[in-house]
Amino acid sequence: MLRIYPVCLEMVRQVANLAIVVKQHDRDLCRQLQRSSASVVLNLAEGSAVRDGRRPVRYGDALGSALETRNLVVPSSPKREKGAEAECPDAPAKLAVRQDCALR
Repeated sequence: MLRIYPVCLEMVRQVANLAIVVKQHDRDLCRQLQRSSASVVLNLAEGSAVRDGRRPVRYGDALGSALETRNLVVPSSPKREKGAEAECPDAPAKLAVRQDCALR
């Protein structure tokens, strides 16, 4: 098993907790968070199991899903819109959810 696998499992758990809060405000974004984070772990597992030339493809897919998840959940910054905290007061103070991302 890859050493990164347990780290990715923990990321899925953390995203699941955030998704509960996000779901109250945006169900589509919640589902996309859940799908993209789960895709990371699933593609890592599939890549580690294959023995042919598809391994780099699966790892590349996992990386793409990890980047998608990261871009759905971005660190808050001073440039964040005023009043954004009021929209989702239960969200962790260090996280902001991107509303402007393109959903698949």
